[in-house]
Amino acid sequence: MGGNFKVIKVLIADDEALFRKAFIASFEWEEAGMCICGEACNGKEALELVRHQCPDIVLVDIEMPLLNGLDFIVEIKKISNKSQIVIISGYDKFSYAQKAIQLGVRDYFLKPVNDEKIWNKLLALKEEILINQKVQKDEREKRQLDKLKKESFEEKAVYSLIHGTTDTIWSNSVFMNLREYSDFGIQVCCISIYTDSVYW
Repeated sequence: MGGNFKVIKVLIADDEALFRKAFIASFEWEEAGMCICGEACNGKEALELVRHQCPDIVLVDIEMPLLNGLDFIVEIKKISNKSQIVIISGYDKFSYAQKAIQLGVRDYFLKPVNDEKIWNKLLALKEEILINQKVQKDEREKRQLDKLKKESFEEKAVYSLIHGTTDTIWSNSVFMNLREYSDFGIQVCCISIYTDSVYW
């Protein structure tokens, strides 16, 4: 794989061990650029895994011991909003679906699960996550480049003003560019002192 390849981490939380094993065995995770980063049989165990593994996608049942799926999702939101959550449940209750929507769940699947539909959803979420990560990376790089440009411009401007190497055209360019960099909070005070026809 290339150096920029990002494996999408998936966590599955369900109190039915047979369902977890069968679900995991149903798909070619590695081939699709994903991996199962953890399994949990209850909400508290799942929450610990979220803290340590930082999964990109969380598949969660609603009815689980110790901490049910909906309360688990509430707790996830306190940790991070980065995990995309998909519910897999055997309970077809409108109140559950309504609460899930309020919590920002990306989809709600009823057991028995349609493998093709949920797999397509996971693939779509993977692509969305990768796109968002690229956008964030590009924004970080742009901020870093802008910072370097600002620092370089400041150094050149201060050096030229101190050593008297500016001319009228360059000076005008400096102050025009100061407007461009005003978002960085640059404040410049220039004092010209003439002594014996020497420009300091």
